[in-house]
Amino acid sequence: RERAPDVLEFLGNWSFPAAIQISLQEWMDDNNETVEAAALHYLRSRRDLWTPMVPEDVAARIDAALADGG
Repeated sequence: RERAPDVLEFLGNWSFPAAIQISLQEWMDDNNETVEAAALHYLRSRRDLWTPMVPEDVAARIDAALADGG
């Protein structure tokens, strides 16, 4: 708790329902894509789900990385 309070906070906010996981697996299958591509797809298409799990500054850095082609 003392060494990584930000990690503890993130894990406390973490939510990844089975329905989302299944939809990403279907997306990967339908598009013949990798796990890495599915992660980027999730970050780009489901911002409404992941942004509540991270601080605003982290979300902004992720958005910037995605805008740069990440």
